[in-house]
Amino acid sequence: MHHQDDNAVRMGSVPLFTPTVPPKITSISHDFLVKWKVKRRATGEDFDAVLTPIIEIFNAELLDAFCDLRLRTPTADVT
Repeated sequence: MHHQDDNAVRMGSVPLFTPTVPPKITSISHDFLVKWKVKRRATGEDFDAVLTPIIEIFNAELLDAFCDLRLRTPTADVT
C-alpha cells in the first residue's frame, strides 16, 4: 500500500483562462430587453460584435409561428 506524504508537491493542470459566459436573456419583453441592452452598454460590452441575428439561428417555420402567435408581429419586423 502506498501512502502519500502530506508535504509532497502535487502536480496537476491549471487552466490558463476560463471562457466568458455571455449574459443570458431570460425574457422577451420589450422592457426587459431595453434594460438588458442598457446594462450591456453600461459595462462597456460591445454586444453588436457578438450579436447573432435571430433569423440565422432560429428554424424559419418556428420563427414564423412564434412571431404570429406569441408576438403578433410580422417576422420581418423582428429580424
